[in-house]
Amino acid sequence: MIGLHVIKQGIDTSTVEGRAMFGMLPVLAELQRELIVANTMDGLASERARGRVGGRRPRLSPEQAALAQQQ
Repeated sequence: MIGLHVIKQGIDTSTVEGRAMFGMLPVLAELQRELIVANTMDGLASERARGRVGGRRPRLSPEQAALAQQQ
């Protein structure tokens, strides 16, 4: 068996505790990602409820866009 020893985080996979901690890290990373996504979606919904629309402003006016689509 090959063990991994991470000095800064104090993780040593040659021990039971180290293997358990190493197994929990992906779960915690996934939880953090899901929380970020949920918070972002909540923030966007809140801004939409206030009438704000996110994103970049269009570079072309509606007339310019219609002309470009015709050609």
